[in-house]
Amino acid sequence: MKKVRAGIAGVVGRGQIYVDPMLECKDEVEITAICDIKEDGMKMYAEKIGGDVKCFTNYEEMVDSGLCDVVIIATPMPCHVPQSIYALERDINVVCEVAAAVTIDECRELYRAVKKSKAQYMMAENCVFYKEAMITKGMIEAGLLGEVHYAQSQYLHELQFMGGTNWRDHDLWAANYCTHNLGPMLSWLNNERIVKICCIGSGRHPEYNGVVGKREKANVMLCKTESGRLMEVRIDLDTKGPYQLPYEVDGDLGRVIIERVSPTSDTKVHLANEDFDQTRYAEEWKTLQYYEREFLPKSWVEATRKIPNTGHSRADYVMVVEIIRALAEGRKLPIDIDMAMNMTLPGILSKESFLNGGEWIDVPDLSKEV
Repeated sequence: MKKVRAGIAGVVGRGQIYVDPMLECKDEVEITAICDIKEDGMKMYAEKIGGDVKCFTNYEEMVDSGLCDVVIIATPMPCHVPQSIYALERDINVVCEVAAAVTIDECRELYRAVKKSKAQYMMAENCVFYKEAMITKGMIEAGLLGEVHYAQSQYLHELQFMGGTNWRDHDLWAANYCTHNLGPMLSWLNNERIVKICCIGSGRHPEYNGVVGKREKANVMLCKTESGRLMEVRIDLDTKGPYQLPYEVDGDLGRVIIERVSPTSDTKVHLANEDFDQTRYAEEWKTLQYYEREFLPKSWVEATRKIPNTGHSRADYVMVVEIIRALAEGRKLPIDIDMAMNMTLPGILSKESFLNGGEWIDVPDLSKEV
């Protein structure tokens, strides 16, 4: 097993979530480099990491240092594609935060770069690694829900509109920030390609100090897959209220509802088998804990024993462990470029649909363009 050398760009911000899991996996990974424009904060993480970790304020210098087998890109979204391509052209593995790109042209550039590179690319969508999402995936793969025909998710997260001065205000509108919704749902459908989408908003815009925001307060996107399955995504980044990320998936043999509003969120399962009362109008449900022993992955069992319930309910930790072990063992990373595009392209195209009254938009198949 090869010990992986990792560099983290944006370590003072989102990148910090990679530090503790990597230190926990010190037999498999070494953090050799960190990068951030906030030098004081970076020094704090350098002290925590210890060893011979090198600090950089320039991303390209970190990549060119020869210190990294993989770079973690946890910088703002507009930086994701150019920084990913820079590393891929040097055959250095890339793990990039969401979303993969902000335009269709960027998606094409990134896809071509991945296909030309000897290195691997992964988009780090942590919601795929939520405990509930992974148990549900195991149940679906075992056939407990039968053939899945519908899934839906809502991302309700007040981001406090900044008045047009932040990149989030320019890039996050319509259903562009949809990877947290689509990630688990696509993992349940074996990443079946989304072929067309439509998106419409509520007609109400957030306002901050007299400045009206571009996005609308509630947005719904519908996605159709190659076989005709339907996925529904709701995005609301402005309505005041607690953070919520519920999911539902329906098959011809049952339904799973994940009401994620806290680390102790409720879940509901009803299946067409002898474990449930099938009398008409009977409301018998079980929780996902009922299926945990059979379908919870080994990495999750280990995480529960090792760390407290932190980092998006341990999902960040499990994701990082899965990444490091795949690289150390020479295996394929969990979320490849095709799945990354399947999560990213619909959100970008939602803006076009949104501006055209919710018309259906075809999603390009980038694999046929290379």
